[in-house]
Amino acid sequence: MKTYLRSATMANLPAVLRRHGVDILPLLRKVGIPVASLHDPERPVPVEQAYRLLELAAVTANCPSLGLEVGEANRLSVLGLLGLVLREEPTFGDALNTLLRYRQLHNESLVLALEWFSESSRDFCLLKMTLRASQGVPVAQATEQGLAMLLRSLRALIGLQWRPRVVCIRHLPLGPRLVYQRVLDAPLQFQAEFDGLMFDRGDLDLPVRSADPVIALQARQQLEQLLSARGANSASQRVSELVRVLLPAGRCSIEQVAMHLGLHRRTLHRHLQAEGTTFEAITEQIRTDMAVALLTADRRPLGQVADLLGFSSPPAFSRWFRRIHGQSAREYRRNSYGNPAHSSGDPGAVLSR
Repeated sequence: MKTYLRSATMANLPAVLRRHGVDILPLLRKVGIPVASLHDPERPVPVEQAYRLLELAAVTANCPSLGLEVGEANRLSVLGLLGLVLREEPTFGDALNTLLRYRQLHNESLVLALEWFSESSRDFCLLKMTLRASQGVPVAQATEQGLAMLLRSLRALIGLQWRPRVVCIRHLPLGPRLVYQRVLDAPLQFQAEFDGLMFDRGDLDLPVRSADPVIALQARQQLEQLLSARGANSASQRVSELVRVLLPAGRCSIEQVAMHLGLHRRTLHRHLQAEGTTFEAITEQIRTDMAVALLTADRRPLGQVADLLGFSSPPAFSRWFRRIHGQSAREYRRNSYGNPAHSSGDPGAVLSR
């Protein structure tokens, strides 16, 4: 099933390309995106075409940092109604919860998850970002655009002086490090275990400067209507997205997922039961999909695969895999490696631990 993003995501791409002497129109034709998409911010564009456009644009302009430049040019208004709601939330934490709930109205392929941990008597938060796309679709430029836009949006809410502890990027630098420093303006960690931000948990209580709870309530009601119209209010869909992010982090329990959704575990159980499923069934299916993707499209040791799938030990993973597939994980990998027919899922979306 295709996923879409609002064409507003591409709003600043033509201007950035012009600075590099490139006309966007031939690139749009090459990837099959209608020119009209540039003039209607609400027009849905298939995410895979949009991601291919950004990669093609970076190559054509000979600008490996193009995604960063496009993200740098974005403003909170690019998010449309969602941006308005974020501006009116009382605190940074409230704004993040709203962003996590409604982000798919802007980009259906975007998965965000907020986690926290303690270290040396200090509490930190991790805001993890994943872009889901079919295997083989490049997302590096889109990831950097997303990180730059995310930082600009958060700073627009609580002040330009705000800095995360570190910006995490899973890949190596695509362009000059000076551009990363200028655009992101924060400590960087490349080849990280996930794409996203780490910041002090106390930052969640920072006030949003433009907050107006009355306006936020009215705008949020419109967002809820949009979610319902898309069928995006499915509890099982929201649980599936969170499980994909939380499973590699070893924090995938119904309690954790319910907390991320702002529900009690019993309430979440009832919602899933009404949709004919359970938390355990969803987790089992996603774990199976992830296992197949990791074993067929990734060559990391089986112990790491077991860890990414949330198993307590490699033997526990082996017993589970044999029960599901009737053969060991090692045998499955040997039989499937190099056979595209066995590849499924998006391994890039599960290696965000």
